[in-house]
Amino acid sequence: PFTQEDLRLLTSLAAPAATAIENARLFEAEQHARRVADTLRAANLALTQTFDLDLELELLLDYLGQLVPFDSANVMLLEGDSRLVVRAARGYSGWAVSWQADSTTLDPQAYPALHTLVTTRKSVLISDTDQYANWRHPLGVGTVGSWLGVPLVAGGELIGLFSVEKSAANFFTEEHRKLAESLATQVAVSLQNARLFQQVRAGRERLQILARRLVEVQEAERLHIARELHDQAGQELTSLMVGLRLLEQEAADNERVADRVAELKCMTDGVLESLHQLAMDLRPASLDHLGLVAALRQYVETFSRRHRLPVQFEAVGLDGRRLPPTTEIALYRVVQEALTNVVRHAQATRADVLLERRGDRLIAIVEDDGVGFDPEAAMRSGRLGLLGIQERAEVLGGTMVIESSAGAGTTLLVEIPYDDSHPDRR
Repeated sequence: PFTQEDLRLLTSLAAPAATAIENARLFEAEQHARRVADTLRAANLALTQTFDLDLELELLLDYLGQLVPFDSANVMLLEGDSRLVVRAARGYSGWAVSWQADSTTLDPQAYPALHTLVTTRKSVLISDTDQYANWRHPLGVGTVGSWLGVPLVAGGELIGLFSVEKSAANFFTEEHRKLAESLATQVAVSLQNARLFQQVRAGRERLQILARRLVEVQEAERLHIARELHDQAGQELTSLMVGLRLLEQEAADNERVADRVAELKCMTDGVLESLHQLAMDLRPASLDHLGLVAALRQYVETFSRRHRLPVQFEAVGLDGRRLPPTTEIALYRVVQEALTNVVRHAQATRADVLLERRGDRLIAIVEDDGVGFDPEAAMRSGRLGLLGIQERAEVLGGTMVIESSAGAGTTLLVEIPYDDSHPDRR
């Protein structure tokens, strides 16, 4: 039997042991809280460093798995007013999956758990799906015993939800719910920002596609008109010139008729030259047959003679290579519009045109020694020439830069990606 001394000894030993156990429990709790805090901090930092929505959704599932163990999980985003779209998923590869992420659209009203979550904007924890009335798996796959869904709310608006699943019942706890809710609070705003960025980018891409299509239609129409001018009107005027020459020969003895015929011939020559120049301005044949460098060289020489303005042209780094038709047309129009602006506004005595390949970029530069202007004011005023140049550059994924000041001339630089996808066009 134990003596009083034994009991005192046991009591004296139990107190330090209990203290040690409590200290160990507190230490473990502190370490757990620290791990949770570090995970939430890392998730917030990682998701705020990118605007790639798909990447953010994958990161969300990564960090969710560190906080709440799951067999499978998915993220759904709200589209429109009431439809949910699956945008990312994990753990379904071993199941008979009949859906695809980013293409499955769900009506929350058809699934009691989702309907409750969406309408209340509060998380839903189902410990045992067999005990949940009218349970339906939102994705219709696999066996789920325990399910936890958490809303994603940003700016007071529901933007979607994520859910985690376990095949065993009674797995998820209230602590799991709190951890998942903490993560949702951390990442919801980042997901919303990435989603808005994606929508803006998609809208801009659609506008660029439309702008590119518009340019293609314009150029096709220019080509059609140029050919009509050259083939039909040019031939008819040539026939008229032949007729006038015959009439001139027949009326050689009539001085007044001869003078009138000579006058008509001169007028016809002028019309023919104007039509030829108009066809060249609309779409030079050399651009299609010989390429950008040859077409620009021809245009610069003609432009210089017509306007009596010395223009120097140089091409560097292209080595006779042809560019995609859209690129050649765009750069030709850029130089054409830039030189037209020089004549109209610059009061210059000379100009220079440089076309250069620098690595994976194409550079077109037009400089003049004219009176200069305020580029920002010109862009704000909506000068169509400059806006047209800027739009052509942006359609090709490039940029336009203008350097100018009063009395110091102007430098216009357009930079676009170099596309070597037509090496056979020489």
